[in-house]
Amino acid sequence: MELFGQYHTITVRRKINKDYLLGVFLRFCIAVELGWEEIGKKTFFDLSDYEAVIIEITENTNRIDFTSYEIIMAIGKAKERWEQLQPNTGRGKYDRSRSNNK
Repeated sequence: MELFGQYHTITVRRKINKDYLLGVFLRFCIAVELGWEEIGKKTFFDLSDYEAVIIEITENTNRIDFTSYEIIMAIGKAKERWEQLQPNTGRGKYDRSRSNNK
C-alpha cells in the first residue's frame, strides 16, 4: 500500500451512525500506520446481523488462509445468526440436543 496505494476498498457496516469493519482489519491498520487520513471504503447500510456475518466471512476467507477450526467457527457463527433470524429452522436429522448419549 505504501508503494502503490490502495487496490481494494475496506468493507464497512453503518449501524446507528457508527461504522464497523467487516474484515479487512489488516488493510485498515496499514493505512493508519502510513498516516493516511482517508481510505476508500464500501459502506453497507441496513444489514441484518446475519448478512454482516456472511460479508465478514466472505471478506476474510477470500484474503486469509484460515485453519479448519477458524472456518468451522465462522460457519457456526453464521448458522447461529440464521437460527436467530429464522426461529422455525429445523436442526435436521443431526439434532443431538435430545440424545440420550451426553
